[in-house]
Amino acid sequence: ASSAQWEADVLQCRAQDSATCLLEASQHVREMEEEVADLRRRRQEDEQTLREVKEALRSRDQELQHLDTKIHSATERLSNLLSDCQEAQRRLDSVSSQAEQQEQRSAQRREEHQMTLSRVKEVREEEQQLQSTVKELLEQQEALLKLKQVLQELLVEQQALEE
Repeated sequence: ASSAQWEADVLQCRAQDSATCLLEASQHVREMEEEVADLRRRRQEDEQTLREVKEALRSRDQELQHLDTKIHSATERLSNLLSDCQEAQRRLDSVSSQAEQQEQRSAQRREEHQMTLSRVKEVREEEQQLQSTVKELLEQQEALLKLKQVLQELLVEQQALEE
């Protein structure tokens, strides 16, 4: 009977050890599942941030293209206005040598010349503003590219950790 009791005690001890191991394993599995869920959540957040950064970059690219078009157009207008200004100056020189009856036309052309110069000045100021905006956008784009690179590196590290 004592041998049977001893075997029962050993079996009970083993059963308790197994139960303890099972509880510890269950706890460990729960902890691992929580870690996996947390990693997935962080990965989703990082992917969302990356998508937002990419969208911001696309938007900045579109703005840059739009500003490029505006600068090109302003440059063409400036060139045309400068040509107009030079032509107006040539006509003004020719007209100034004519008689008094031509003086009215000369005065009118001087006025046109001043308006043209004023328009040239306005276009130049607009071009300077556009160039400043382009510079700012390029700096922002560079910062966004750096942020994108950092986020991609973090995502790669996180994926490596998950594996």
